[in-house]
Order: sequence, then C-alpha cells, then structure tokens
Amino acid sequence: MLKIIQSKNGHLIPIKDNISIHSRYNPIDEGKKYAERFLNSGKKNNSLIVIGLGFGYHIFPLLKSYQDIIIYEKDVEFITNIPSELKDKLQKCQIIQDLKLLDFKKKYDIYLIPVMEKFYPGIVEEITVLLQSEVDFDYSNLRIMLNFPIYGGSFTTSVYVK
Repeated sequence: MLKIIQSKNGHLIPIKDNISIHSRYNPIDEGKKYAERFLNSGKKNNSLIVIGLGFGYHIFPLLKSYQDIIIYEKDVEFITNIPSELKDKLQKCQIIQDLKLLDFKKKYDIYLIPVMEKFYPGIVEEITVLLQSEVDFDYSNLRIMLNFPIYGGSFTTSVYVK
C-alpha cells in the first residue's frame, strides 16, 4: 500500500513497502542531482524511458533535455496518487504500464534511479533485450494480394492468398 508523507521542506513524497521513493528532506534537489548525473553520463538519443514514476521529482529536470519521454510504471498506485500539481508538470510525458507499447523503431536512453532498482530488478536488461529483439509480428491476419493477367492478356485480376 502506498503511503504519502511530507518531506522536511514540505513536498509530498510516496512511501512504498516502507521505502521512501524520494528524499525525505529535499526531493527536488535529489531529483536534480540524479538528473545531472544521468545527463553527464552522456545523452545519446532524443527519446527516454524512465523506469518508475514516483512523484516525478527525478523526471522534472529532464523535461528540457528530451523530446520524447516515456515513463514505465507498472504500479497503478503511483499513477493514481500523484498530486495534480506534479502530474501537470509531466504532461509532455507518456505513462505506460506495458513495455510492448514502446515504439520499437526509436532509440531510447534508459533512466533508472537507485531506489527503483528495488521495485524493478532486472528491468534495464529486460528493456534492452526487448528493444534489440525483433518485434513479434502477428501473421494470423496477413493477406497477400497477387496481381496477374487473365490468360496471358493485359487485363489484370487480383486474388488474396491466405
């Protein structure tokens, strides 16, 4: 169950399984430090996958650096309980709960703050493998149209082959 408390400087922070997702003292400064460290490690792409929503303090500093931000959050409690003033800041972002919703044609940077590793063990490797593998294609609805002339003439006809 998600618990929401106020940090020492007055910002709301979520607690899940007795683990504070953000700093209990200054979640904004903590988010800036994580983001600076991440950006200094070398931005490679224009799209970003953020693992874990929390209340977004670790995401806000990245909004200017990326054109496309996807937040993967499988726990609906974070999505439904984020305060509206914080949620409004994330309007540029898309929140998904299923990795299959990623656009596999894009190249992404992956951003994971240390506390999220406890909730998403092995997720970076899972996403990396998913993005590098070929996308599964459903052939059950595939139809192929063949065009050919009728009896050697120039008038063509078409049929679907299943």
